[in-house]
Amino acid sequence: MRLTKLYIRFYKSFNYDYERKAHPEAIPLEWEQIEHRWFPFVQVPIEPMVTAVVGANESGKSHLIKAIRLALTGTGIERRDFCRYSSLYSVETGELRVPDLGVEVDVEEHDAQALTAVGMNVSAGQRLTRLRLDGGVSRVHDSSGEQIELNAEQLEQLDALLPVPFELETDVSLPDSISIDALLGRERSPLARPQRFDLANLLRGVGVVNLPSPSVRAKSLPCSRARMIRDGEQSERRTLRESWYST
Repeated sequence: MRLTKLYIRFYKSFNYDYERKAHPEAIPLEWEQIEHRWFPFVQVPIEPMVTAVVGANESGKSHLIKAIRLALTGTGIERRDFCRYSSLYSVETGELRVPDLGVEVDVEEHDAQALTAVGMNVSAGQRLTRLRLDGGVSRVHDSSGEQIELNAEQLEQLDALLPVPFELETDVSLPDSISIDALLGRERSPLARPQRFDLANLLRGVGVVNLPSPSVRAKSLPCSRARMIRDGEQSERRTLRESWYST
């Protein structure tokens, strides 16, 4: 199946679609009603060629990405994530709600075959909407908005065919730089370029730094090497100063 749309309501920074509710020609969907009040879902189309989400800080990028995972898997939807701007937000016993999420998917040929095998009347190219509403209520609708009644086996098969989200571990510590050798999993070549201070020490060892003054050295050496030497000298001065204060 291919994900084509995200439905999101009352999740963190997403409340509901104010513009759609205010539109005079908008038609409420039956499953958007809560106690005879209309709270239209925010609908986010997922285009096939979209590969990134960009936006300003605190604009909801992370909330959107996480909502996709929650809507697909149904795991991790918690009461604490309910939008605090919502008029339905409450901390009273029996009044707590969880966010509502859903996805629209495009059924492909092999999906249709698997769903037909468990008794569903589904064809390739059809679009289905899988909703996860407050209290663990599951609903499935066809492209016309009509609800499809599914038994436990059919619902389980449908969920098994939904796209599987993949997340990279972004909190893994990495060094400032990684050599090609390390990326390829091989030992570092003896011809590898030394680090900045290693190069500065090498230049000291051959007497390059024993020139009259830093200004003369800067003129006598390539810019990058002169900068490396200055950085090394600053580090030495800092070490000597700390040693003097400690005594």
